[in-house]
Amino acid sequence: MSEKFGYPVIDCDGHVTEPLEIWTEYLDPAYREAAAEHFSIQNTPEGAIWVVEEFMRPKADQLAVAYGQKTASPGAVTSAGAYFPYITVQEIAAKPLAGRMWEPSEVMNPGGFDANARLKDLDLLGVDKTVIIPTFFAMVPGVKDPALAAALCRAYNDWVWDYCSADRDRLHPLAMLPVQDMELAKAELDRVVARGFHILGARPNPMAGHRLDEERWYPFWRALEETGFALIFHPFPTAELEGGTRWCVEAGIPELGETLAFTMDNIVTLSSLMFHGVLDRFPGMKIAFLESSCTWVPGILDRLDKRFYLLVRRLAGDLPIKTLPSELFARQCFISFEAAEHAAPALVELYPNNLIWASDYPHHDADPPDPAVERMREHHVPLETEKKVMGANAGRLFGIAA
Repeated sequence: MSEKFGYPVIDCDGHVTEPLEIWTEYLDPAYREAAAEHFSIQNTPEGAIWVVEEFMRPKADQLAVAYGQKTASPGAVTSAGAYFPYITVQEIAAKPLAGRMWEPSEVMNPGGFDANARLKDLDLLGVDKTVIIPTFFAMVPGVKDPALAAALCRAYNDWVWDYCSADRDRLHPLAMLPVQDMELAKAELDRVVARGFHILGARPNPMAGHRLDEERWYPFWRALEETGFALIFHPFPTAELEGGTRWCVEAGIPELGETLAFTMDNIVTLSSLMFHGVLDRFPGMKIAFLESSCTWVPGILDRLDKRFYLLVRRLAGDLPIKTLPSELFARQCFISFEAAEHAAPALVELYPNNLIWASDYPHHDADPPDPAVERMREHHVPLETEKKVMGANAGRLFGIAA
C-alpha cells in the first residue's frame, strides 16, 4: 500500500517503449524480414522512426499524415519516453526531440523498457500497481497481413509477460490480439489466458475494415464475458486506422490529433457500442476508455439519453439499444481521468464507481498522481471516494488485488 497517500494507488495507463529484442529474440524468425518492411522501429543517426505499412516511412511524407510534419522527424518517437517522475510539462517541452529508442538519455526514460527502472519510478511516484500498455504495438491493428499481425502479437505478449516478471504483483500486462483474423485472435486469446493475462487492449477505431459494432466482433465480446477479462480502449495519434487522427488531418489540424482525436475516437466507439446494442447483448462485458479526459462524459451521456428517448418513441421495437445510455455506462464502462483535469473532482462525485486514474507514464504528457489527489482534497471529495478512483475501481475492473 502506498505510504505516500495512505491507500493503494493503481495506474491504469502505464506504457512501455518496446525494445529491439521483441523483433530480434521474441518474433518468430520466419516473420522478421516481413516485420522489417511492414512494422518496425528504425534507429537512424538522427533518431528513431516508426514504420507501419505505408504510414510513417522514413523516405516518404507519411509522418505528415500523423503529425503534420513534412519530413520523418524522430521527435514523434522519442516523446514516447520523455517523462521522468515529477518533471514538468514545461521542462519536457524544452528537451530536444532527437533521440534513439532503447538508449537511456535525457529524452528516453529507461523505465519504458527496463522493468526495474520502472519499479523505482513507481516508488518515487507512490504508485502501488500499474497496467502495462503498449506504445508502438498499439498499431498492430494497422498491419495488413493477418499472419504477420499474429506473429507480432505473440512476440509482444511474450516479451511484456517477461517484462512484468520483475514484480507480477505490481506490473499487470495488457495482451494484444491479431484482430485482422478472428480465428487467429481466438487462438492468441486462448494462449494468453493460459499464460495468465487478464487484460486485453484494442483501439477505439474500425479495425480490419470493420466497425466495432458489427457482428464480426460478437465472438470477441462473448469471450470477454466468459473470461472475465477487462477490455481497454486506448486511442493513438496515428493515421493507419480510420478515425479521429485522419479527421484532424482533413480539417487541417494534424498537430492536434493527440489532443482531439483521442476524445473523438472514444466518444464514437462508446456511442456505437451502446446504440447498436452491443452492451445490451453482452451485459457482462467491462470496458475502459483511456487517455481521452473524463469531463466529456456527462454532456455526452445527457445527449445520448435524450436521443434514446426520442428514438424509442419513433422506432419502438426496431431500436437495438434497450437500456438508457447512462445506465449502460454505470453498469459496464469505466473512464480514466488525468491529474491535469481541473474539472475531474466534479466527475468523481458523479461517477464514483466508474472513474480510474491514469498517468500515461512515460509518455511526454504524463502526470504524477499528486495533483489529482490534491485537487480532490481541495474540493472535499470524501476519502472513500478518493480511494475508489485512485485505485479500488481499477482493482475491481482489472481483477488486481489492492
